[in-house]
Amino acid sequence: MKRATVKLLLETLRLRGGMTPEQIRVAWSTVDITGLRALVAYEGAEAWLYRKLQQLKAVAPDPLMAELRRLVHATSVTNMRIDAQTIAVTSLLSEASIPWALLKGQARRAAVARFPFADARPISDVDILVPEHHADEAWQLLCRTGFKRVYEEPVDWKADHHRPVLIDANNVAVELHTTTCMSVAPGEAWRRATEGADDVTWSGLNTRVPNATELVWQALSHSVADGTRGYYLKALLSVAAVLSAAPTLQWEVITQRLANDEVLDNDTGQPVAHERVRKFLSLAAALAGTEIPSSLRPHTRVELVPLLMWRGWVLSTSLGRAVKDRLHEEALRAEAMLPVTPATPKRGVFRALRRRTSSCVARLLYVTWRTTQ
Repeated sequence: MKRATVKLLLETLRLRGGMTPEQIRVAWSTVDITGLRALVAYEGAEAWLYRKLQQLKAVAPDPLMAELRRLVHATSVTNMRIDAQTIAVTSLLSEASIPWALLKGQARRAAVARFPFADARPISDVDILVPEHHADEAWQLLCRTGFKRVYEEPVDWKADHHRPVLIDANNVAVELHTTTCMSVAPGEAWRRATEGADDVTWSGLNTRVPNATELVWQALSHSVADGTRGYYLKALLSVAAVLSAAPTLQWEVITQRLANDEVLDNDTGQPVAHERVRKFLSLAAALAGTEIPSSLRPHTRVELVPLLMWRGWVLSTSLGRAVKDRLHEEALRAEAMLPVTPATPKRGVFRALRRRTSSCVARLLYVTWRTTQ
C-alpha cells in the first residue's frame, strides 16, 4: 500500500486541522485505493471514513464507496440492535429502582450530541455499571425476564469486574459491571461514572453519561489494557472523538491514574508500561487534531503511517490467518518497542519454540521492510 494513500486516509479521518477540505477532495480524485478497502474494514474505521468523506464533500473511487456503504449499513444495523437492547435493559433496571450508568461505547454513543463522531465505532454488546450491592439483584432480574448465561460452566465470577455475560432472544450480550477494571474498587468506579456526569438526550430519553475525562479514560485504558488487540484505528478514534470536541479535561486526573498503575494488561494482569499509554494517547490526539500536556507526551512515538502500510500489505497477501496475525502482532510490538511475543505458558516445549521462532521471523521481516520505506 502506498504511503500517500495511508497519509490521505489519516488526514481524512483527522477531526480538526490538517489538510483543507479542498485539498482532500482533490487528493481523493486521484488516489490509488489498492488494499484500502481491506485495511479500513480491518481497522473498524469504515463509518468514520464514510461520514468524514460526506462531511468534506469528497468522493472516493466507486469500488471503495460501494464497500464503505455496505460496511456502514451492516455496522449501523448492529449498533441499532444494541441500542434497543440497552434501552430495554435500563428500563427494567429503572422500573426495579436499581441505579445504573452507561459505560464505554454505549456511553459515547449516548453522548454524540456533545461529541460528534463518538457513535461511529462499531460496538458488540451492552456494558452497564451498577452499584456492587445491587449487582446480584440486577443480574437475577434479567434472568427472570428471559436472559440466560452465555457460558454455562461454573466460574468464580464474583472475583471478576462484571457478572456472567447474559443474552436473550435478541441475541445481544449484556454485561452488568460492578467496576471498570480490577484495579478500581467498585465504589470508586461508581463515583467516577456518576459524579459530574453530563445530562444528555439519547434515543428520546433523558439520561446521564460519564463526563469527558471519564469517557477518555474508559476508552484509553480499555484499549491499552487489551495489548496489541486494542491498537486499531477504531480504538484511537474513540478517544479522538472526545478530545476533538475540546472539552475541559481533567488532565491531572489522568496523570494520577497513570502514576497509580491503574491500567492492567488483560493477558498478564500486570501494570501496563506508562510509555505505552502515552503513545496511545498521543496517536489519538493526533487524529483529534489537539494537543496533550507535555507530562503525558511519550518519549518516543509510534509511527502510524508505516504500521498501516504494513497492515495493508499483509492483508493483501494470500497468507493464512494465523500467519497474518503474527505479522500484524510483531509489527505493532516493534513500533511500540515491546519485546518479541512471549511463548504461551504450559503449551509444550515444541509449540513454545515454534511460536517463539515465528515471532522472531515476523519481527525481522517487519524491521527489514521498515528500513526500506
